[in-house]
Amino acid sequence: PAPAPAPAPAPAPAPAPAPAPVPAPDVDFASLPGLGSEEYPGFSAESCPDEMPDLSLHHSLVAQVLKSNPAIYERMKGVKTKSGVSLAKIIKPGMDFKGHPMIKMVGLVAGDEECFTAFAELFSPVIELYHNFPGNLVHRTDLDPMHVDAAPVDPTGMYVESVQISAIRNLKGFRLPSAASFDERREVERLLTNSLSELTGPAEGSYFPLRGSSSYLLKPSGMALEEEKGLESLGALFQEPESSVLLAAGIGRDWPDARGVFSSEDMQSWAWINEEDHLKLFAEQSGSSLRGAFEKICSIESILGQSLAQEGHGFMQHPKWGYLTSDPTNLGPALRVRLVVKLPELSKRSDFKEFCKLLGVSAVKSGETWVISNIDGLGTSSAALVSSVAGACKFLIAAEQALEQGEESKRPGMGSEPLPLFRQLPVEGLPDLSSHSGAAAAVLRSNPAIYAELKDMKTPNGIPFSLVTAATLRLRGGVRSAALGVTGGGGSSGSKGLPGSIGLCAGDADCYEAFQKLFTPAIEAYHGISTLEPHPQAELSAAAVAGEAQGVIADPKGQLKVQSVRVQLSRNLKGLPFSPACSAAERREVERILTSALMGLTGNSAGNYMPLNGSMTYPVRPGMTSAEEQMLRSQNLLLLEPKALGSLACGLGRDWPEARGVFSTEGVAGTRLVAWINEEEHISFLATRSDGDLKSAFAAVCELEEALRTELEKTGHGFAQSERLGFLTAMPGRLGSGLSLRVMMEVPKLSASTGIAELSAPGLEVILRSVRPNGSTTVEVANRSSLGVSEAALVSSVADACLKMMSA
Repeated sequence: PAPAPAPAPAPAPAPAPAPAPVPAPDVDFASLPGLGSEEYPGFSAESCPDEMPDLSLHHSLVAQVLKSNPAIYERMKGVKTKSGVSLAKIIKPGMDFKGHPMIKMVGLVAGDEECFTAFAELFSPVIELYHNFPGNLVHRTDLDPMHVDAAPVDPTGMYVESVQISAIRNLKGFRLPSAASFDERREVERLLTNSLSELTGPAEGSYFPLRGSSSYLLKPSGMALEEEKGLESLGALFQEPESSVLLAAGIGRDWPDARGVFSSEDMQSWAWINEEDHLKLFAEQSGSSLRGAFEKICSIESILGQSLAQEGHGFMQHPKWGYLTSDPTNLGPALRVRLVVKLPELSKRSDFKEFCKLLGVSAVKSGETWVISNIDGLGTSSAALVSSVAGACKFLIAAEQALEQGEESKRPGMGSEPLPLFRQLPVEGLPDLSSHSGAAAAVLRSNPAIYAELKDMKTPNGIPFSLVTAATLRLRGGVRSAALGVTGGGGSSGSKGLPGSIGLCAGDADCYEAFQKLFTPAIEAYHGISTLEPHPQAELSAAAVAGEAQGVIADPKGQLKVQSVRVQLSRNLKGLPFSPACSAAERREVERILTSALMGLTGNSAGNYMPLNGSMTYPVRPGMTSAEEQMLRSQNLLLLEPKALGSLACGLGRDWPEARGVFSTEGVAGTRLVAWINEEEHISFLATRSDGDLKSAFAAVCELEEALRTELEKTGHGFAQSERLGFLTAMPGRLGSGLSLRVMMEVPKLSASTGIAELSAPGLEVILRSVRPNGSTTVEVANRSSLGVSEAALVSSVADACLKMMSA
């Protein structure tokens, strides 16, 4: 039932005097923790203790940042914004609750607009960690409905039941709900109800204060019970916060005073006042016209903005982070796009939610339907967000229709086509890359003429510029190799000031020359070196490993343990397209050439080839057995399907698992040795050990690479190589030697505050893993780059850096 119509509110009602809030008849909110006038019990919201609390067992992002740099706490503990918001107030949720190591909560709340600058040392890294939004990027706002396709998502009307778009906004000049005073909250309600009363046409409506609120003169006890039931039945009502984290943030204080719902007469748009934020707008309609809902919400926001401006107010916006919100997870467009969709066949897949995630949307079951909504936020404009969700839902509906016809429906990016990307590129000019990370995006931003010159070009073999730049142009995060560039935690001493990824993939060897004007500056920016000098001669000999450790990482005192070492060497065959551009037939040819040569090896390099389960391209045998797959998985040597959006956008998952497999050798004592075929590169040699003998793992890889190279030469084949860039790879982060090294160590007494990243050598990256139950800390060390340094020298450098950390 629709809620009973309420009298139209009088224009500009003045706030009522501030008597004690009148609770709803059935709940005494004032007596409940966090819902009365006092802060939620626990960590003080007023002031911080002199010493930073023990955060060793806390897993929130704010705890992670403070643990990695305790000096932030020392500098910020006495800081307050002009309106009185303290560090204690904004970190209280993260201090009161430890969080879960597998589900990272933010643990940080904004109390006012100034928090984002006054406490930037804390907000910036937390925002960067949550949103994967590096500090040099800028969010762009686009509220133009004309930038969204007018066509319905579901022209048949059989799958999409309804669409809904919501937008969060907060008023400049007021503290946010987490820190707002009783009177401030009432003034926000007065301003917003006045502005909402100016809406006309279908958006015209009435304001319903929550039951028990005494702040609105026309309804001094809040909405009637029948009105509450009506709003609730339509999903337009909000309740008091039940989450302890929200209560600790201060969202529930003085509940339910000065909170309410403004609803249009047609019940297709409504607004929440003083819930988690000052204002949350909703537009909903039947059918699948996302542009229609977007037009509605943009129109309402525009009218409210004009009305507030006349009162000297406006919405909070940040030049870098877009619309500001109480919860940093909602920054940017502060927009949520939802569609209620029927997908009975597709949703039977055990990996349905992962299927959706690859398309940039989440899926939540609701009865017999699914609510599909956006995952992206900060860094994606409102119009682009609506368009991407529309594209994702069209893909899901097409997959559902294929299943209805008895056809197969592969995961996005794992069929014959790369991952579909729904961002439309402009016909003229460079796409907006202001919120895109990676070296290639930075190069194009600084010199758009490069894009104009290269965008229509192809290599001699027909590899288009659009393929090598697909991830950079259409995905915020670009693409990076799965095996290089460890990030997070302890940071990196060797990569300060360098981009986290290149953002390009090479479809063949000619890409490095045909698109040199983009590839070269992006490669140099990422690797931090000039490519004018030739890459050093290959030094694939364990005998050449030198340095203090001599390639063997061991604690002289015998107290610290190296958990594992891993060596990976990547190569591609000359004359054939690389993995991003291989056709199914070319991928089979790569498999044939390599397996024929590998099966001819003897001695330590002899072994067996096991195609991936489901691959039918190897004539000698079908895919590997469950036992073989489990064995490789237990050793972390199984070739796994790509899941990163950038990798799938580059085509690395096409036709999976066809013509992919693992060549497994007997290895040598203590070393597990395999070769992956048709992963990111044509072949990757991998050796692992459960100790610190990096040199022996390197020796095993060198022996297998040399044996295969010799065997390939007998049939006229070899590895793609360049004097300037060394061995050529599909992922430019692996250029040079193609060598990737990883070392996992337990260092019980070493904490993030030790400045562990500063102990590593230039060119290395270090991540401090979570503390284990036994009190030990795990450190992972990896080389960022293999360009400009020989293989043996790189092994020496990594081993010596690890030894130095052990000594610390």
